[in-house]
Amino acid sequence: MSRIIEFDFGSFEGLPVHDLMIQHGVKSATGLVSILPADGENWGAMTERSLACVSNWLDRHPDDEVLFVCHDAVMQGMANALCGSYFKNSHGTPFRYTREDAQWRVEQLVT
Repeated sequence: MSRIIEFDFGSFEGLPVHDLMIQHGVKSATGLVSILPADGENWGAMTERSLACVSNWLDRHPDDEVLFVCHDAVMQGMANALCGSYFKNSHGTPFRYTREDAQWRVEQLVT
């Protein structure tokens, strides 16, 4: 689905994230978001489009569990918007977003 495709990193596209973080002196996802190039996608816009896509599916299928497969930046943007923070991602590991009352959390499914 086009609204949950990976974030457009602009001139950072294809560069190792770890190297960019070292080069720019950042140590966290929040720091990484702060150094994104102007020629890439806006982080907030990516988060908004991703959440809109997921919300649309959940509204149409309120009693179903829906699986979304996406890249880390999309998952991190949604986690920060829903939970108030980023999370440590073990790449290739499935995560579940769950809501209890008004509180969202991200939980790793496989250890």
